[in-house]
Amino acid sequence: MPYKDPEKRRLCGLNATKRWQAKNPERYKAGCRKYRETHREEILTYNKQYHKAKPRRHKASVKNLGLTIEEIQQMKDRQDGRCAICGFRGDDETSKGTLNVDHDHRTNRVRGMLCFRCNYGLGYFQDDPERLVAAARYVQQFREE
Repeated sequence: MPYKDPEKRRLCGLNATKRWQAKNPERYKAGCRKYRETHREEILTYNKQYHKAKPRRHKASVKNLGLTIEEIQQMKDRQDGRCAICGFRGDDETSKGTLNVDHDHRTNRVRGMLCFRCNYGLGYFQDDPERLVAAARYVQQFREE
């Protein structure tokens, strides 16, 4: 045995694993996929428990926008726990199920709470009302056909 110290043995094994993963990326990814498929329910259960035990939500809003957790909770309560755009009810169990603090990126003014999709949508449209209206017209045009 090259190392009697268990910590050194562990680190040596980790380094060997990392080297194998780097040399065999496709086999490594395939193995990860197979594991996720086989253990899907276990992984989902673990993730839900992890996110409940370690609530990290809104950490950036508290830091960057100067909000308190209480102010964020009041906003959420005013909106009845729903997205201000689509009405989705956030469930706080996954990152995509929670509501995000929405703000104007130019002024940092807080606007409300949005679900993941609406928040990202506004971001992709660069908070530009004209782009949003044009996109809505475009989608509507194909719905009426």
